[in-house]
Amino acid sequence: MRNIIITLFIVTLAGITACNRDDIFEGAAVSFYPTVIEKGSEEDGITYLLTLGTSDFIASSGQAVVQVSMTSEGALTTVPPMEGNKITVEFNGNDEATILVTVDNDAVPDDYTATFRIASVGGEVVGIGRDKFTLFVKDRDVAPVYVEDFNDCVDMNSFTAYSVSGAQGWACTNFGREGTAARMNGFSGGAQENEDWLISEAIDLEGLGTASVRFVSDKAFTGPDPEFKVSTDYSGTGDPSDATWVTLDADYDTQSGNDTWTTSGNLDISDYLTDATYFAFVYTSSAVDGAAQWTIDDFEISIFHPNASGGGTDNVAELPFLDDFEGCATDYNTPGNWAEWFLTSKNDNGFGCRQFGVDDSRGVRVTAFNGEEGEIDTWLISNNKFDLRELTSGTLSFDVRSATAGDGTLTALYSTNYFREGPALATWTELDITDQLPAKGSNSFVKVGADIPGGSLVYVAFRFAGGSESNSAYYDIDNIAFDMFEFGTLPFTENFTGCGDAGTYNIPENWFEVNVPGTKTDRGWGCNDFGRTGSGMRASAYGGSDGSDNAWLISGGKFNLTGLTNVTLKFWVEDRFVGPGTLTVKWSANYPGTGNPLDYTWTTLSDVTAQLPANDSKVFTEITSNMSAAAGQQVYLAFQYTDGTNISAGAFTIDDIQLTGN
Repeated sequence: MRNIIITLFIVTLAGITACNRDDIFEGAAVSFYPTVIEKGSEEDGITYLLTLGTSDFIASSGQAVVQVSMTSEGALTTVPPMEGNKITVEFNGNDEATILVTVDNDAVPDDYTATFRIASVGGEVVGIGRDKFTLFVKDRDVAPVYVEDFNDCVDMNSFTAYSVSGAQGWACTNFGREGTAARMNGFSGGAQENEDWLISEAIDLEGLGTASVRFVSDKAFTGPDPEFKVSTDYSGTGDPSDATWVTLDADYDTQSGNDTWTTSGNLDISDYLTDATYFAFVYTSSAVDGAAQWTIDDFEISIFHPNASGGGTDNVAELPFLDDFEGCATDYNTPGNWAEWFLTSKNDNGFGCRQFGVDDSRGVRVTAFNGEEGEIDTWLISNNKFDLRELTSGTLSFDVRSATAGDGTLTALYSTNYFREGPALATWTELDITDQLPAKGSNSFVKVGADIPGGSLVYVAFRFAGGSESNSAYYDIDNIAFDMFEFGTLPFTENFTGCGDAGTYNIPENWFEVNVPGTKTDRGWGCNDFGRTGSGMRASAYGGSDGSDNAWLISGGKFNLTGLTNVTLKFWVEDRFVGPGTLTVKWSANYPGTGNPLDYTWTTLSDVTAQLPANDSKVFTEITSNMSAAAGQQVYLAFQYTDGTNISAGAFTIDDIQLTGN
């Protein structure tokens, strides 16, 4: 039987309950609180606690009835139970109600999102406050490479009991988590002196790269915890003290009076991957320390890196992502944000940092030339995952050069079920970049990019296969970028309301500015009080540091124009002050959301130029531009200001941007 473990909000609730609820959710009758996006795991059917609260006024007024809708790709069970996708919660005069959500293991073959939203209210409820709670659930369907579940236990199955001292010893029990298990109890008319080992058979883990081990335990009565140990030099028989054993830091059951099972956690055993690795549980008891009863069950080893376990957002890359490899200063090292895997016996050369990036900066070079004989199959895989769960797509881009001709193929891929256990055990989808790659031996960098479908957490990888020690191409990779944003669907409006005061040079939340390297880094775009009907965005180079501007105001993510054939951009613009300055409006389908825009392809809206107001006319003019060439794509929008200097510059103010399509 699997017992429920309540893990969410246990500490937090006490503090929140003591607060004035009007301070927690002002003016709301019913709200989820705390209002967080939580992460969880399918492992062991963990149960999570969702809390709803009412204001004091509503709580004292009588009964409150709330219906909560649940949307999820996975299988969840709730208390109160769901009817369809609705959960009915009754407050009955209390100011707090809870929902228990149990995550069923093996529900779906991937991570998923469960969203709980207050759908309707009744009784004395007059409003809804913070209406949404989101739970991200990590799938735990990684197939173990070794399992001892002690089912049908006879003489400890694949484990061996060895008694150092005492009359009691390890034995099979019918009271396992599901069926039989291994149990030790040093009590017989009192706590007895015992040291008893339960030792695994020799387990072949050679060549796995990384691995973790886990088990579950149940404690009864008082006494010392067991120790969990690993050895790579035990003979397989006889006194274990003749071998070297390392103690691993496992979690054990702490509730000695209850039948509760506790998972040890995923324990890193990557340093002990031999062809004969042994594990042992060491039980001790004494008259002084007591004699607990310990039951061990469901021992398993997985090719699952322990740092990748848990709730799904612990190793998500910061957005947007850009790796220019400048921090990888040592030649041939694997860069810090990445891990390398070899799937062939030839495991030298491969990917390594070198001074062969763009403009002779740091980058990553891959080749199979020289070293061990044979063909190579090497992978460079991101240590971090990219969160596309709420996006229609993301864009991976990078600079690549074929330094020399030769055998070997470079591909880029992504996976939604990789857990840093090696590429062979995951499912990978190859990105369509073949036609974008430079010709072999062309020795010049090109920008390559491809979209990755949204809806999941993804890892990305670069694979080089087919080159050999005698004949191999060389590829150089630099400036790997990942755009995680979708700015919006159409229709879209931006009036810069509340943008900021004149002279602040603030950039609003949904936009960002890029000053092209080598140009002025001050002035450029910034919020201004003198928009068409309030705040606007003004570009100017006047004053500040010497030089001229090349400042780009770029949308905070891509506009989704898929499914459209006609797209129209409208905005208002004013030209003020006598002096040089040029405004250009552009869009790009391959810009990654970070970096120098000049490194990417931009299409200029040429019909804008003829409609711009005269220099220093001080009149807002409406601009209408046909942007249909961008239809069917996901694109960034940019307003580029150039040519103004610190000595002389005209200023453009834009406002009331509209983007529509059909």
